[in-house]
Amino acid sequence: MHKMKIEIASLWLKTKANLGEGPVYFNDSEELVWLDINNGYVHVSDSISKENKIIYEGEKSSCIISISNEELLVADIDKLIRLNRSTGAITLFLKVDYKSTNIRFNDGKVDPYGNLWIGTMEMNGLLQKGNLYCVEPNKKISIKLKGVSISNGLAWSIDKKTMYFIDTAIRSIYAFDFDNKSKISNQRILVTIPKQFGSPDGMTIDNKGNLWVAMWGGACVLCINPESGLILEKVEVDAPLVTSCVFGGQNMDILFITTAREGLKTKELEKYPYSGSIFSFRTNVNGLKPNRFIINSK
Repeated sequence: MHKMKIEIASLWLKTKANLGEGPVYFNDSEELVWLDINNGYVHVSDSISKENKIIYEGEKSSCIISISNEELLVADIDKLIRLNRSTGAITLFLKVDYKSTNIRFNDGKVDPYGNLWIGTMEMNGLLQKGNLYCVEPNKKISIKLKGVSISNGLAWSIDKKTMYFIDTAIRSIYAFDFDNKSKISNQRILVTIPKQFGSPDGMTIDNKGNLWVAMWGGACVLCINPESGLILEKVEVDAPLVTSCVFGGQNMDILFITTAREGLKTKELEKYPYSGSIFSFRTNVNGLKPNRFIINSK
């Protein structure tokens, strides 16, 4: 019988983010860039000194994408904004007309061929109101999946032939066949997470092809083998609302984990005072550097 390994994450940065999310690690500067969605903040935390600063204040900043060492793409409700980290300069890259109210961008990642995949959700949690979009560097945007409830974690297999995608509301991870033109097909449920672990949220992949999934309401990150569907490892986090995770550090073997305080009652906050903080865990695998969104500036 398969036995799940249990580990414990450490407190890395004590903070009180309302909805800490979307961490991205910048290897060149050894910085963790992350979000507090409900406050619209983009944070930068130095991984050595732990010094933390806010470099952007939007409305509901929900996703950070690396363009270069200097430049980020930030998703904020219905627009994608180019943000220069050095100068603070902000330019609009793209605005989307959702044709319905109360929708906002949520999680997003760049695929192996340089296209941005980003989903939407209804802000009050109404089901099947969101979409999954693909945005090309030339600003062409298309809907790839309709009727998504809470569009979340994305990852691609090492061989680039499978895309993984989470819709938090159905507690499942989808898999799709993926080709070199960034087309998806053959949608299937890869794994449905048992209720006791919470609901899957953000996700990353390691160099062995296993998925690391943040569990909202589950106080943990699960490491899942996508081939077998087995939960290999559970990393316990001292906060119930675990939102996302990313590999970082010099060897890309440290898992940085974001959490939230949103909606927790006083008793829950007394029990989990570090809710909204960032945690870390040294793994025995390595993560992969994120694909960049290379925009042709001509």
